[in-house]
Amino acid sequence: MRLFLAPATGAAKRFEPPATPGVRARGWKWAVRLLALIALAGAAQAADPVPEGWGWMPFPKFERAQVSLPIAGSERTVLAAVRVTEGGIKAVARTEFDRLGLSAEAFAAQIAPRADHWLEATEPELRRDARKVVQAAVLRSESPLFPSVVLAAGFAKKCEPWCGKRLLVAIPDAHTLYIFPALAGRPESYGIEIAALYRNSPRPISPELFEIGEGKPIRAVGSFETE
Repeated sequence: MRLFLAPATGAAKRFEPPATPGVRARGWKWAVRLLALIALAGAAQAADPVPEGWGWMPFPKFERAQVSLPIAGSERTVLAAVRVTEGGIKAVARTEFDRLGLSAEAFAAQIAPRADHWLEATEPELRRDARKVVQAAVLRSESPLFPSVVLAAGFAKKCEPWCGKRLLVAIPDAHTLYIFPALAGRPESYGIEIAALYRNSPRPISPELFEIGEGKPIRAVGSFETE
């Protein structure tokens, strides 16, 4: 299968509880401490209001995610707010997202560090040619939020020893990444494999090929399918 290139498109007073029959002072002190703990918990949640199990990652455009941003050059993939469910992942509903009080951009920036865990824990399967030159690196993870690693600040740096400073990345499903050197890689030779994984996976992400570089936003540069 050939690689089809898609077009770019004053001091506070101390609280003194009133005397109440049947209520000991120790009970009041406990209640005040409890209220203080609740206030601290609320402050912590306000500092990081994003629930566990939520993510920001490349996601199929056909899923019509309600909270998303476009990817430059892409026709079939967006960046979307998602959450883990019993069945895998699903797009976050707008009503759920609005409770956070964040814009999509602020959400993406706040949640980005979570991807570092998978990035640090994953080791590549390096595929080499007859001269032992790396042609592709394959990363895998059981987490359905794994595609978010391509947006991690350290992603390009981690891949540099295998594939150089400029990367071409395929994300056929939620658990697999194919990474190619932008200068010497041959992603078209993996076209059949990648397209088949995209079509047959219960959690497909994208048939497209993306370019990623350190300090540069992700953009689509081609596709492994023409439709």
